[in-house]
Amino acid sequence: MAQRTPFYELHIEAGAKMIEFAGWEMPLHYGDMLEEHRRVREACGLFDLSHMGEIVIDGPRALEVVQLVTTNDASVLEAGQAQYSLVCREDGGILDDILVYRLDDYRLGDAAGPGRAWASASGACRAGSRRTGGGNRGRGRGNYLLVVNAANTTRDYAWIRDQWSRRCRGAGTIKWFYGDRGVSNLSDTAGEDAASDFGIAGAGWDSEEDPEAGAGIRNCSSDMALLAIQGPRSQEVLQRLTGLELESLRYYWCARGEVAGVDSLVSRTGYTGEDGFEIYFDPSRGQAAGLWDAILDAGREFGIIPCGLGARDTLRLEAGYPLYGHELTEEINPFEAGLGWVVKSGKGDFIGREALAGILSGARGKPAFRRLFGFKLKERGVPRAGCELRRAGSRVGTVTSGTLSPTLGVGIGLGYLFMPITYGDEISVVIRGREVRAEITKIPFVPSRVRR
Repeated sequence: MAQRTPFYELHIEAGAKMIEFAGWEMPLHYGDMLEEHRRVREACGLFDLSHMGEIVIDGPRALEVVQLVTTNDASVLEAGQAQYSLVCREDGGILDDILVYRLDDYRLGDAAGPGRAWASASGACRAGSRRTGGGNRGRGRGNYLLVVNAANTTRDYAWIRDQWSRRCRGAGTIKWFYGDRGVSNLSDTAGEDAASDFGIAGAGWDSEEDPEAGAGIRNCSSDMALLAIQGPRSQEVLQRLTGLELESLRYYWCARGEVAGVDSLVSRTGYTGEDGFEIYFDPSRGQAAGLWDAILDAGREFGIIPCGLGARDTLRLEAGYPLYGHELTEEINPFEAGLGWVVKSGKGDFIGREALAGILSGARGKPAFRRLFGFKLKERGVPRAGCELRRAGSRVGTVTSGTLSPTLGVGIGLGYLFMPITYGDEISVVIRGREVRAEITKIPFVPSRVRR
């Protein structure tokens, strides 16, 4: 049976068309997908993203764990900063694309202590958002939040667990939490203590019981809910509900504070190409419906409406953002996907480093075997994933994502091409057996308006 988010009943009341997505019942739209898309581009929209997965890693060796299983360099993160990264196989294939947040050296559930949990508005996260100081980069006991794709949560958690366990063999046994899916290698009391912390408490590393492993890893996805407010009026709406100084919160930074009275982690991130925020909180306190309603009430005069996965997909496609399972798979490596910028081989060892170095070395001075490109139709038609890409009558690639752009009014798409090609070149997309002319174009298709 598909899982339901804390907002399920609200979606039903709002008339949402529900679909099963990655094992969850999620809203596809609330009646008018195009209007939802337009509101996000022109005003703001509210999304339920509680199906996303969250994994917390803490302890004195937490940074080692993150560095081992991700391609980007997490050591450069300051408290309250986030980065985009990849999880790769040994052969360089992409297992997932994720966000990594550094939340500093305290348990996420602590109500007091240095910086408070997640750092308060006056603590490390907010200070870091203005890039003042910078002396806490990569230091101290780490506490990291990894936000992963819903369909990959279980696999990602197992992968991280297994890779770190291999690294630690002969040096102690790592401790694993499964949230409400069960607890292993812990006493019942320890599990209850961890679960009682705020939402995604520290992963549970215990220096006395587990001195060698040095890190706790917890799948806390069932302990968290996530809302996103996206669009050019997002800051105005959210500022009405929080004491956080959102103007000083930079892109890919976060801060802890109350939103409509709900203790939350607020990050300036999103998946639409617009300015916006994502709000993580503990749904077990029965505040989910109140927070949803408060955001919609605060944004009414700005034109906010609830938005579903349909609009989220057309928005991310116009922004040129990849989607796991489409542009990113285990058979695709970061360089083919145009994500070589998040592969930091100089940081030291990580899963896939040797293979990726070999791929990069072999590709120097040669055209890539395949590469992700954007294209725009020059004739009427709607490209879809799986459509064939042709040039001079020969197959040269495959569409991974496609739609009729609500903003541009033409068909757009992403796809992998198996031949050298440049921007402006013409190809054709086979749509329902007919070749439709298209032009290779730079992405994003719609200019990004994220707050840098």
